[in-house]
Amino acid sequence: MQVWKNNIFIGEYDALSPVEPLDYAGEVIISIDQSKTNFAVDVLSPTEDIVEVIEFSGNNRKRMSPPEDDTRFCREVKHFFIEHFKYAEVIEFGIEAALIKSYKKGKRDYAMFRTTETLQMIRTTCLDMIYELSGTNPTEVNNWAWKSFCLPQGFRGNDKKYSKLYLQTYEPDNPLCAYYDNDATDAFMIGRYIIRTKHKGYTVLCNRPESCSRDVTITIHSAVDETLQTFVYNDIYPIETNLAYYANRSKHFQMEVPLEQLTLEQIYKWNVADDLYYKVAKVTLEVS
Repeated sequence: MQVWKNNIFIGEYDALSPVEPLDYAGEVIISIDQSKTNFAVDVLSPTEDIVEVIEFSGNNRKRMSPPEDDTRFCREVKHFFIEHFKYAEVIEFGIEAALIKSYKKGKRDYAMFRTTETLQMIRTTCLDMIYELSGTNPTEVNNWAWKSFCLPQGFRGNDKKYSKLYLQTYEPDNPLCAYYDNDATDAFMIGRYIIRTKHKGYTVLCNRPESCSRDVTITIHSAVDETLQTFVYNDIYPIETNLAYYANRSKHFQMEVPLEQLTLEQIYKWNVADDLYYKVAKVTLEVS
């Protein structure tokens, strides 16, 4: 099968290929929009930051003929998924539920699953690999549930790729706007639905030292930016320990700290956005 990571093709994988584990320290929500043409796995922080997106294809996105055998594709997806996420701190898994169409026959109501043998195999693989990793079943989100919750009127039909169109229209800076088709954006909306309906009160608090997994830019401000994600400074740990912990969980955030806690070395080392910081009791450290 072909595998893409963060919209970049990383190669062909089979059920014996070595797979690198997820390089992320924080807790995550993993949401899936499953198919054979483009099987999208979105890894989100509980604050909706996109940590990573993995996409699998068993037919080179409809360019391969004949397509890969269904059983082989499912085996390869399961192997990659388990190896990649075996150390991840997953709060919850979510997948899109099978579409159901109801109809009447006489006086009785019937439900018909809009699925094929291939999609049923893929769904079974999802349930199996998630249970093997976590010992739990995923949350199965109905197509209409996430659409009616996440998308406004006019973006909820099935005749267009509305989740991608919505992001392109209202959230153009979202990196998923440039992804193949709408599978990654559908998975993102499934994750957003789970986060906003089940984990709305989630908070992140520095509770241990960690090495920062990325390069960051730190800027000192004299005021709080009301539009930016804010984390709480835990004074049990040094400022830089707090910043490293939160930087491992968010790409862009701020943290308010008492001015007296900053050393001269930190003030000179970090960027100073204005010259008013010395007049206030607290300053805001912006990290990007």
